[in-house]
Amino acid sequence: AGFENELEEERKALELAGHLNAAMCHLKLNNHLDAKNACDSALGIDPDNQKALFRRGQAYLSLSEPELAKADFEKVAALDSTNKAASAQILICNQKLKEIRSKEKQMYANMFEKFAQKDREVSV
Repeated sequence: AGFENELEEERKALELAGHLNAAMCHLKLNNHLDAKNACDSALGIDPDNQKALFRRGQAYLSLSEPELAKADFEKVAALDSTNKAASAQILICNQKLKEIRSKEKQMYANMFEKFAQKDREVSV
């Protein structure tokens, strides 16, 4: 049984490495959804794998999902408080979220102004 456990552990380690390598390749080729999926597979084997979390965060950021990216980078930072790259990515996510909120605010402001303008035109 001990030998079989060792083989299973080695199989898992190789499978994890394969998913992590595939994720990196997909990121380099700008195949962000495939990268995210490879990271999901890696995290299915090791839910706290920092490389998988970081790379999935990168993929999410490229897929315009800064909230999901931030959650992954924050988990990396929680697992390793010395990880400066994760901290830097959290700042980037915060900036992207700020930009999105600003655009949404502007869009809604313009929308409501157009409604108000139409109401004024109708009431004249």
